[in-house]
Amino acid sequence: MADSTRIATDPKGERQDREAHRRRAARQELTSGIEERGLQAVVRMVNEDAPLRLGGRELSAAHIAYQSALVLGGMWTQRRPMRASETATFRILGGLAARAGLEEEQALSALEAATETMLAVVEGDGRHGPYGPRLAGVVVAGLRADARSFAEAAEAELHIGLSVEGQFGHDLQGVLVGIVDGLIAADELAPAANVVGLDVSRPHGVVCLVHARGATERAAEAARAIVERVPFAVDLGLGDGLPIHRRVVVPHLTPGQWLDARTDVHDLAMRHGVLAVAPAAAPSLAGLLATYRRTAADLAATVGACGYQAGIIDPACIGTGERTATQAVPTAA
Repeated sequence: MADSTRIATDPKGERQDREAHRRRAARQELTSGIEERGLQAVVRMVNEDAPLRLGGRELSAAHIAYQSALVLGGMWTQRRPMRASETATFRILGGLAARAGLEEEQALSALEAATETMLAVVEGDGRHGPYGPRLAGVVVAGLRADARSFAEAAEAELHIGLSVEGQFGHDLQGVLVGIVDGLIAADELAPAANVVGLDVSRPHGVVCLVHARGATERAAEAARAIVERVPFAVDLGLGDGLPIHRRVVVPHLTPGQWLDARTDVHDLAMRHGVLAVAPAAAPSLAGLLATYRRTAADLAATVGACGYQAGIIDPACIGTGERTATQAVPTAA
């Protein structure tokens, strides 16, 4: 009589379970500590490419490579997709890379190089581990598929960051325009300034050039003359508000240099028949936006109340009786 208590077994199912268990164990062993081991390999790769001092572009590419190693390693060990905070980081890195002048192709090359370096680490461990080539090949193929998903997501975020930041420009003028137009957020100010050599702690003078009859070409001529004579002066073009005005910023100042610059601005404004509205107090870079906005908002009142059409005027002096010939000079209408 057959034993009715015998449990039927499925040899094929048992083999599949054992195989799945072996794959999980092999993957766990291959990815154990991969964040540290992979990051060390990526650091060596970066140092081989740029063994000496890293400039702004190289440093941006290195940051992308290092972050790629850390994120991919975490995804492998925890068997998870990329987190929202990690995707946001790659978008930020794209923006920083754009400010440093890194081309999109170079940024994506850094991402690809780091990903391939991480794969080389696990592939090498698989070849020298206690697994047969077939099992190691299956596990590494799964890791490579994860790496592909990571690279696609990170590439998309880098592209967004690079594209958005491109509107600010990569030069001194582009960054200053971004600041006075309010396009660069407060927490992005220091990195953007550092890329183009601005010192956030030093005073920055701002000048609004206005012609009595709105002759923009006269204001443009005065701006060019100021840029030629005043060290570090930058012409930022026309402002959005009325009256029509042209913006000039003078960075890298000491208080004494701003006084000298104002004297030069006065002489050139007189020569070109425009009024230069320039606060005597030069703000730090962090305060430049607020100072420009206050000056531009009160520009019509300042021009109307000062009684001058050429020279330089501190808007704070309007109505105080402190106007002198060295601040502004009346001209014939």
